[in-house]
Amino acid sequence: MEISRYGRLSRENRLFYGWRIVGLTALAQLIAIGCTSYIFGIYVEPIAAEFDASRLVVTSGMAILLLSMAVITPLLGHWLDKHSIRNTMSLGALLMGMGFGCLSQATAVWQMGLILVLFLGVGAAMLGHLPSSKLVTNWFFVRRGKALGFSTLGTSLGGFVLPPATAWLILFIGWRGSFICLSLIILFLVLPFVYFTVINRPQDIGLLVDGAAAAAEPEPELEAGLEQTQDMALSAIIANPSFWGIGLCVGCVASLGAIFLTHFAAYSTEFNITLAGAALVISCYSVAGMVGKLAFGHLADIYDKRLLLRIAIVWNSLFWIIFLGPHSMPAMMVGGAVLGLGAGATMPLWDALVASCFGRMMFARAMGYMSLLTLPLIIIPMPLGGFIFDLTGSYLLVFQLALLLFPLAFLATFLIRIPEREPNT
Repeated sequence: MEISRYGRLSRENRLFYGWRIVGLTALAQLIAIGCTSYIFGIYVEPIAAEFDASRLVVTSGMAILLLSMAVITPLLGHWLDKHSIRNTMSLGALLMGMGFGCLSQATAVWQMGLILVLFLGVGAAMLGHLPSSKLVTNWFFVRRGKALGFSTLGTSLGGFVLPPATAWLILFIGWRGSFICLSLIILFLVLPFVYFTVINRPQDIGLLVDGAAAAAEPEPELEAGLEQTQDMALSAIIANPSFWGIGLCVGCVASLGAIFLTHFAAYSTEFNITLAGAALVISCYSVAGMVGKLAFGHLADIYDKRLLLRIAIVWNSLFWIIFLGPHSMPAMMVGGAVLGLGAGATMPLWDALVASCFGRMMFARAMGYMSLLTLPLIIIPMPLGGFIFDLTGSYLLVFQLALLLFPLAFLATFLIRIPEREPNT
């Protein structure tokens, strides 16, 4: 059958269009997360030297970026549950492309902070994890964990490719030139691809979730009933223990990742590891994250998601000690890989748990409100790390204090209650 401007798509096609959506969301998260969280630490030293700024001031930029993303996310969650995901992601790509172009022309640290808030933070939120997960949740149910695992693979691919590529660009064309390159790639490659590929839900092209052919569109009465249920259930989100359990657990794990990605490149110079070496360790973190996402995404469709989450937390806690021990390059690579495996496992489990506890119709809203819960745990370590370095001349205490996050994350998993039947299904 003909499918309007999206081209020809028949019910008999072997390739379910949802897997193209998964590929697109992987690319979107590669750009949104890879071009912010993963490469920020690479820019700390060159920007601090350029503007003669303290580490506290420069590393606060990452906290500002995440703060702007977190503030807009609840509003974005409301919007995505009722409006076009395609238009939202396209606008996000546009803002990110413009933001990197503006960063390349900044002449003061305060200007960079303003650009991070108005362009990159908002743009990354609109292009990245929340709309991507909402989109995949719209297209999959039975194979949702597997699909989310592949989708979130994009963040790890970004972490694998972008840090060494960014370090190379900074070396040969400077940090300003590297920002110009990122801007052109996003505006002229990513933005058109997002706009012409995204389809909000399978019903828009005559299909059902997981690829079944739709005999007809859902009855208007059913859609109205689902929307009414959605609005009625909104007030119960924060009263649900699972909201707090998932949010606290994910927030602690994300905080560990933020500490590693923001401070490790600078921390590594304390024991004579070069910037290129630090980028390689971050790449190890990312590669292992890919394995964790694929493996645990698949397992999430089979086993108890809470048990899998606890396994990932315990795994990370046993090996974080590597960053406190002998600081050799091989040890750092092993530590980065082990941390990446556990962090990668958390991403598809987070999305799958929210979908199971709150349902497809409430997914984006629940995720949006959850971002506010995780916000303090994610942003505080960034300026705190810079402050501790300015005070002590070392990042070691930052990595030692991070050990406290593991027991908190583990205990939070016991608040999660998965209903026997997913809401709104």
